Amino acid sequence: MDDDINENYDIPVLDSSENATNTVSTPGDSSAQTSKKRAYLTKSVVWNHFTKEKGPDGIDERAKYNYCKKLFACPSSSGTSSLKRHLDKTCIPYTSRDKSQKLLSFKSVRDGDDVEEWAGVMPWVFDQDRARRELAIFIIKLELPFNIVDKDVFRDFIMVIQPRLKVISRTTIRKELLNIYGEEKLKLKRLIGVCHRVSLTADMWASNQTLAPHGGDVIANVIELCLIDWNISELSTITLDNASNNTVAVRTLVPVLSRKGMLLQEGRFFHVRCAAHVINLIVQDGLNEIKESVDVIRESVKYVRGSQARKQLFEECILQERLSSKRGLCIDVATRWNSPFLMLESALQFESAFTRLQTRDAIFARETPSVVDWKNAKVICRLLKVFYDATKLFSGHKYTTANLYFHEVFAIQEHLLGMAIHEDVSINQMAAKMQSKFDKYWRECNVMLAIAVVLDLRYKLKYLSFMYHLIYATDEAESQVSLVKYEAFKIYDEYVSAHSSRRRRVLQSVERFSEVDSRTSPLGERRISSLQKQFFKMSAEKNDVGPASDLERYLKEENHIDDPKFDILSWWKINSSNCFRVGFQYRW
Repeated sequence: MDDDINENYDIPVLDSSENATNTVSTPGDSSAQTSKKRAYLTKSVVWNHFTKEKGPDGIDERAKYNYCKKLFACPSSSGTSSLKRHLDKTCIPYTSRDKSQKLLSFKSVRDGDDVEEWAGVMPWVFDQDRARRELAIFIIKLELPFNIVDKDVFRDFIMVIQPRLKVISRTTIRKELLNIYGEEKLKLKRLIGVCHRVSLTADMWASNQTLAPHGGDVIANVIELCLIDWNISELSTITLDNASNNTVAVRTLVPVLSRKGMLLQEGRFFHVRCAAHVINLIVQDGLNEIKESVDVIRESVKYVRGSQARKQLFEECILQERLSSKRGLCIDVATRWNSPFLMLESALQFESAFTRLQTRDAIFARETPSVVDWKNAKVICRLLKVFYDATKLFSGHKYTTANLYFHEVFAIQEHLLGMAIHEDVSINQMAAKMQSKFDKYWRECNVMLAIAVVLDLRYKLKYLSFMYHLIYATDEAESQVSLVKYEAFKIYDEYVSAHSSRRRRVLQSVERFSEVDSRTSPLGERRISSLQKQFFKMSAEKNDVGPASDLERYLKEENHIDDPKFDILSWWKINSSNCFRVGFQYRW
């Protein structure tokens, strides 16, 4: 039988509705032409790729091709040969597909801890476009140069693993990367479009090229152009390193952006100094006071790693001391402030091996760390560990960090006070130097970071009052608490007056915002300082005063019980309808 006849053969289907007839008509039955039109199951395989649509007159049917969207006449009296011909020979999007038999692929997925899990066997077919895109993503994530695709060794590798992959030039891969950049930028623009206020951050790095001047006015101009490019109309804060050119840039930006109504409180809280950079400056000042002890250990590490023979000799010392050598020695880098801590931490675990090396290597024995140097290193390492943990926490990008600032600052203050009464004079001097720098930047702390703690329902104003009374005299502590409360209400009033009309729209958009990051906080078991534990023991008070506003009601409510895995963003997302304006203020 002809293929067209097979494809055009239709099977009548009885309608089960009340109006449908229960008889199947024959070609000679005249009643079939007067009954309602029956539905038919189309048997031809072409209908897997075409969709039937009504014509402009609403009567004639047309077949719309799912790939190129071309329309074809498809009256019931004609066959599907033209449709099949277009499917197999004419249309490029369909004929370019790989018709070969698919292979089986052992598919695995990675969980949050980057551990592969078995996901089963999946059919796989080679896709040239997808392979090229994955190659571009591979270059992006590993920060490889574009010309890697032109290297002979890379092309040889591709020929081994997949000969069908057409290796492209660096010009083509550059275009692919720009396409990916454009797609991701469009996604971010859409996300920013549903946000109210945006917080910015900027950074600069050294380059081996001769570039244009990068003074404060130039930085301000670049930031303003970026705001226009990204269509950002309202800002919250900008976080910058503690450098003079950044300060000039903020002074230049504030009046310009304030005139456009883009800043809160006319930009009084716009500039936030990078906490990680401030910690860097504090640590560098402190390390200069005990430079000798750090330097002698650093030189010992450099000596051991200076040649393969010394490494082998040191490994023998480690073996004799029955130490684990899985984690080797770390050499610090001048451009990374936290590397002295990592260097000291790695060296301290091999203290006994260094001592044994003195008896095995006469050259090393001439300048080796003394008992006092190792003792100082242990004290320094304990102190630097606090700064290191704080910096690591501040550098997170998958969770909110503004509400964590005060806790880490108070933990640093607690350790500095302990170091100030240490028996070693050099440690006392180091702690005093760091305390002086700490006090300087603490005074310049942005009030918005204190307000972020107030909007953390586990702490609120009670926590600030508790902490301020530990470091300030009573009068000054009360003054600081009053200042934070005053500024919080001013910002709250500004939000209420400007955005109360947007309540319905924002509440309807809550689910859209949940896609940003409403997953479990990656902080895991967050460490709680001794001061925080004291506070939670003292915060069992309840207030019965009837507040007049959402913010007052929020402040008067009992504090939430602290949970190390508490996700503050998820809580505000769920409860923003109960305390709308405060939640709106926190989220943006």
